[in-house]
Amino acid sequence: MLNVSKRKDFKLKYPNQHKKILVAPLNWGLGHATRMMPLIRESIHKGYEVEIATDGQAYNVLKEAFPELTIHTLPAYHIKYSKNKYLMLRLIFQAPQMVQTMRKEHKWLKAYVQENTPDVIISDDRFGMFHREVKSYYVTHQINVLMPSYLKFLQPLVRFLHRKIIQSYTACLIPDLENNGLSGQLAHAKSGFRFPVKYMGVLSRFQGIDCPKPDVLPDVLAVISGPEPQRSILEHMLIELYQDKETEAWIVSGKPESDDVQEFNNVRLISHLPSEQLCALMKYTPILISRSGYSTLMDLFELKRKAILIPTPGQTEQLYLGELFAEQYSFTTIMQHEILSVNQIDVSQCGVWEAVEEQAADIVHLL
Repeated sequence: MLNVSKRKDFKLKYPNQHKKILVAPLNWGLGHATRMMPLIRESIHKGYEVEIATDGQAYNVLKEAFPELTIHTLPAYHIKYSKNKYLMLRLIFQAPQMVQTMRKEHKWLKAYVQENTPDVIISDDRFGMFHREVKSYYVTHQINVLMPSYLKFLQPLVRFLHRKIIQSYTACLIPDLENNGLSGQLAHAKSGFRFPVKYMGVLSRFQGIDCPKPDVLPDVLAVISGPEPQRSILEHMLIELYQDKETEAWIVSGKPESDDVQEFNNVRLISHLPSEQLCALMKYTPILISRSGYSTLMDLFELKRKAILIPTPGQTEQLYLGELFAEQYSFTTIMQHEILSVNQIDVSQCGVWEAVEEQAADIVHLL
């Protein structure tokens, strides 16, 4: 049963003269972009001028959601991911490339600030989007980065370097409840900090969206996104699992650059859905399968329901959250390599997320 305490909504303090906001989410899966949607919507509602800066799939999904806004293209990190559990090791080898990209986006920002004079910069996990003369906020749910067991000896160094980056910003904003939040030790063990930390509350792209029950629903909905090749690996495994069963399964692939729909017997593969349609399907489809990415978990919190979680192999944060939600909130978490041998996936594993109802009123507004 979820045990979250009441909290006060965090308000970004914009003086009257603050009119222009630049929002810059990281392009790693879709979660960094989608959790910025309620912040962008509320900023527009309050009359602020909002511009967006990102790249790749994050660019596509935000362009679809906010076609009226100016969206700038940032330098891409072009990170290559592993097919096995040694993802973090491969990322470490690409650290020099990441630092180079960080410098490029910081150079881009300096030129942007000189020309456009924004009043506030909000960076969702982009390392280089800070400016000394502009209020710059760093959004993350991972102030305590977790390393896999084979790299545990590097954890103090990685956390130190991450916190040095955060110190370049005016403050760190955490998309979670301050007490008994969803992110566990990722954002709630605050020892050794040298920067202001403020909790924003749970952020979901579905906040403020009316999603009535659709006329047609599948028996199973799988929502997958994230870095390749693991996204495609899971997609193929789910097709193999359901294509010869009587169960009708839909898979939403998290590819906003495409509108393709394919059929594999009883499996419908949908490249992408707008937030309104996805919200309705995730809320009402009897069996829901998803990654254990933090933004997806915040969406489930908003929808007041459980899902079957499949952590991305090698992504320590998702493995931790999968275990945390299984132990603390009675979710069903399945390792990706176990999917084809699972005996049963049923409705009983995807019921209402208990005790969310009493907290819903506390997470309506962000700003």
